[in-house]
Amino acid sequence: KCKRMRVVRLVLRYAAILILPMVVGLFTWLYTADHYSNAGEMVEYYVPDGQTGHIKLSDGTIITVNGGTYFLYPHEFRTGKGIRNVYLQGEAHFAVTHDSERPFIVNIGKLKVKVLGTHFNVKAYTNDKNIVTTLEEGKVKVYDYHSDATLLPGEQASYDRQNGQIVKSNVDAEKYNC
Repeated sequence: KCKRMRVVRLVLRYAAILILPMVVGLFTWLYTADHYSNAGEMVEYYVPDGQTGHIKLSDGTIITVNGGTYFLYPHEFRTGKGIRNVYLQGEAHFAVTHDSERPFIVNIGKLKVKVLGTHFNVKAYTNDKNIVTTLEEGKVKVYDYHSDATLLPGEQASYDRQNGQIVKSNVDAEKYNC
């Protein structure tokens, strides 16, 4: 009988050692799964021709979206380090909240516009030959796989979709704010 009790205690001890981490793991998974499922959820936003829409992203960035534009963005940006990726087909003006730990990148097909915190406009309708990025304040980098350009306030980059060339010019940025 004594030997049987020792075996039962030993089994219970090992069961407790194995079950405790499983229970802690389960609670951790349940807690984080809700947060990450919301963070990965993408929102599609479309503004019909002749209208304008306004979006405030979870990081505080404010976007004015022009008519005939599709805009795709995460419901919630993940906290910590990482990249804040959004996707544009059409025209939008961005007032990006500064966050040096998480660059903000506007994806337009092969072309990307990378910023840390600034005000700029991107015109990228699918029928346009060029994607035009105009910087009001701050600093942005416009790039694809082969070429890039860094813009300062009052500069504009015109990206030719066919040959991938980027041409910079000086402009009155206020005129390009949609």
